[in-house]
Amino acid sequence: MPHTPSKPQPTCSQFIDVTVDDDGIVQQVFYMGGCDGNLQGICRLVVGQKIDYVIKKTQRYSLRQHGYILS
Repeated sequence: MPHTPSKPQPTCSQFIDVTVDDDGIVQQVFYMGGCDGNLQGICRLVVGQKIDYVIKKTQRYSLRQHGYILS
């Protein structure tokens, strides 16, 4: 499973690591820093979703230059 770590800006999260399986399904999301309750909710909402769907739904907060985006 590929990992896509990134250092997001300008969010309160300091680091994001996304694990996506070969079918493009988000398997795991790890955040360092940020608002714990909000990030737990985001993780629960995106795990099991296709990464393309997650990117489309969160495009407003795009960090594409860092890889996958989540917040």
